[in-house]
Amino acid sequence: MSPAAGGDYAPAGMTRHLVAILPIAALLTASCDDGKHKSKVDELMSAAQVQSSDPVPKDRGKPTFDKMPTMVVDNLGAYIGGHRASDLDKKRGQVKLNEITTALPINGEQVTLQVVKKAKIRDVVETVWALGKAGAPTVLLKTDARDELASELVVTPQSRVDKADACSLCAMVTDKADTGVWAFTGGTGRRHRKGFAGPDLSNTEETMKKDLVRCDSDTAFFTAASNMPWEHAYAMGALIKKADADDKIQRLVLLDGDTTVAGRPVKLRK
Repeated sequence: MSPAAGGDYAPAGMTRHLVAILPIAALLTASCDDGKHKSKVDELMSAAQVQSSDPVPKDRGKPTFDKMPTMVVDNLGAYIGGHRASDLDKKRGQVKLNEITTALPINGEQVTLQVVKKAKIRDVVETVWALGKAGAPTVLLKTDARDELASELVVTPQSRVDKADACSLCAMVTDKADTGVWAFTGGTGRRHRKGFAGPDLSNTEETMKKDLVRCDSDTAFFTAASNMPWEHAYAMGALIKKADADDKIQRLVLLDGDTTVAGRPVKLRK
């Protein structure tokens, strides 16, 4: 036997097990002390469960569903009812996603989509778009958000929106992690430089409040540049709802982060 920490002893055969367990125990202990750490553990476990069940995209035949399955966007793409659609920035990935979503029994009702914080914005945009084309009027997004923001957000797929009032509020996180707030038709807007912890949500919220008061539109748009993690785009949408004290916004629309430029007119995807 050999001395263990604190002067106690442990059988030699247990040493390798303790080495394996201690890092996990330390992580879980930190989770109890810090809610953010716990959320990170939950997120990683959720993503691992999705990926381990289908680590490589497989041909499972034509998708069929008796009821709405669990739908997730993780760092590999969309995972819907046991069917994986990856490479959603490519035509083949979009074709696969369309095949899956058109088989869903949506029946004109809202659907729920879970999204991990580090998912690619393009993957979320494509999945929400496809669900709208398949008949979903709205999508309930669930994401592990910052403490001051809601963890659920109802969005209207852009595939179901063809116009908006000129003053409709638009907000995004740029490729440099700055935030931009401007009107749908472009022109004068406000940019807030990023802070030490990322996008400046406090000043961005104040700008949103002022712009919402000046416009009677019931529609608002949000996104983030494609090099940003999904959590930044989600923060913009959740921040709009937080700033909307009069509950004016009835359509919150997720824009394509690849084509949207802060301050410029928004071009809706056809």
